[in-house]
Amino acid sequence: MSVMTIASTKGGVGKSTLAVNLSAQLAQQGHPVALLDADPQGSAFKWNTVREAIIAEGEQLPSLFVASVQGQTLLDLAKEKSEQGYYVLIDSAGVDNASTRSALVRSDSVLVVCAPSPLDLWEVNPLLKVIENLGRAQRRRVPVFLLFNKVPTNPYVRSVQDALAFMEESLIFPSYIFKAVLKDRIVYQHAIREGKGVVEYTPVNREAHSELTDVSHELLGLLNGKAVKEVV
Repeated sequence: MSVMTIASTKGGVGKSTLAVNLSAQLAQQGHPVALLDADPQGSAFKWNTVREAIIAEGEQLPSLFVASVQGQTLLDLAKEKSEQGYYVLIDSAGVDNASTRSALVRSDSVLVVCAPSPLDLWEVNPLLKVIENLGRAQRRRVPVFLLFNKVPTNPYVRSVQDALAFMEESLIFPSYIFKAVLKDRIVYQHAIREGKGVVEYTPVNREAHSELTDVSHELLGLLNGKAVKEVV
């Protein structure tokens, strides 16, 4: 299976939140998934520690493979789990450092998570350049998918449309921009506190559940090479 790094060089964009929720969602759908936490903060690993504790107490949740790894160990484990048939998700550090670049070197694709605001979008282009340069050094093309996160729930706020126009003006061109978006919902914080994804949390938040399901379906289409028209 493929190895994908979830990346951002800006903190606070919801990178780890997306990583754990995608892992829980894919597991719920019956897919083998390995989440490798390469962020020194270890948020995903801590989330899984809570998860394993409630599973031990009888909570009916699928157990996940989650490891906190960096450097060569990250590269080796990503390769091993991919060869074993896992979807490998790497939660990278929220900065451009050696750990992030190690993750990018081993990745078949990169998922950039970003809020639809100029301050966040300005951080995307430098990351695209880093990925392009690493790909050129390895003589391969690494596709970069962009997902808008923390989108305002107010339907009258045209944040995504404005962000797309800003990207066009600023010449920010990832390989693909997700049609699905994740909105700014407090349920993500509540679910993480309990070691769960929003698809597992009760009471059910139907809007968050639907948004994450749409994202996971779109992502699987990309990872499995199904026909999804690229932006470039």
